[in-house]
Amino acid sequence: MGRSLLTWLIELGREYGYHKLALSDFPTNAAGMPLYTKLGLGIVAIYEEQGQPDGRWVDTIIMEKLLEG
Repeated sequence: MGRSLLTWLIELGREYGYHKLALSDFPTNAAGMPLYTKLGLGIVAIYEEQGQPDGRWVDTIIMEKLLEG
């Protein structure tokens, strides 16, 4: 399901003429991280101690994919 949705968003972004797709996620997302990489998203930043969803500080990772070209 995740692969289908993300692939559709990439295609839709291209159709609308967007330059890039960006996402933010937790680097501990064991299912998402390999999927994002397989679909061509690359890491551009890691925000250390970005929030406390469970009462402890967690990092978030920023990834992007250029859609043109």
